[in-house]
Amino acid sequence: MERWRARRLDEIIKEDLFTIDLLACAAAADVIRDFRSTRVENDASKYPLSALVTFKVALVAICHQINWEFLESRLRPNLLSHADTDLASQLASIEPGQVAAWLGSYHRPERIRALERSLLLRDVGNELGRLGHRNALPLLTASQGQIEGPTGFLKQLDVFRAYREDPLKKKSYALIQELVRNHLAVFNDDRHIQPAIDYHVMRVYLRTGRVVPRFREVAAILSEGRRPRPRLVKVLREAVAEAMRTTSFYAGLSVPEVNYIEWQIGRSVCATGKPLCLDSRRKITIDPDIRALGTSRCPYSVFCAAFREDKWRQLQEPKFISRFY
Repeated sequence: MERWRARRLDEIIKEDLFTIDLLACAAAADVIRDFRSTRVENDASKYPLSALVTFKVALVAICHQINWEFLESRLRPNLLSHADTDLASQLASIEPGQVAAWLGSYHRPERIRALERSLLLRDVGNELGRLGHRNALPLLTASQGQIEGPTGFLKQLDVFRAYREDPLKKKSYALIQELVRNHLAVFNDDRHIQPAIDYHVMRVYLRTGRVVPRFREVAAILSEGRRPRPRLVKVLREAVAEAMRTTSFYAGLSVPEVNYIEWQIGRSVCATGKPLCLDSRRKITIDPDIRALGTSRCPYSVFCAAFREDKWRQLQEPKFISRFY
């Protein structure tokens, strides 16, 4: 049986593994089209732009597989308290023990991965130093307000291991979205900002029925938590990105706005296992901007496939541990 299953996967893994349901994308767009975020960080008056940009570069470099707010709250005092110093040198000297101390209270200790994160931070510092920079702002300046192109910000970020190793550039686009959302950067070609697809977002798109597995075997892998092949993960991320661009187009919202909405829904409501929209007794914390979209625990419950049928609730993001999502 196992041998037959392996052969069957060998056959279908070369096919188009997912379809995009345009009607479900349109339904999601109807829910979120009036979204207007009022949340902006208020750090610009406290720290120089050079320090804030460097902090964001370092933060996003190690943002995989860990809660964003927790990580940010631990890095902020340890990096921005030295905002006027040579931040490149500071990053280049970070040791695993420091990262372990910063993140030691995390509720999932197996995800701290202090050695891995320290190496990524040191790489940021070392590469900035190699270029003769004390911080990351010169990379943003060198892009001349462009995301794409031979000197665009994407190419500038490729100097860092954390940003160049993902073929879909999740961390690069997550950083660009973060800089734009917090008014730390303006890009002339911001129409080229692509989705930053992480495991929370993948889960939302699978459960809302916008990205649908074409084969029973693929659905089983995602429902049963089996370890997937890397190509399946890549193709799923690509399908989710395309579905997000479609949802964005239908809603008349930018990709960063849709990305933000759905990341918030995924991490606060559409949890791995049983989605919290089905448990009215459990207290959940959802971003005020998202709660304003509707009175239900999840604004997508009005059309979500998983809210209506159990088979869709079983779908989860692939169990695939990496350094980039």
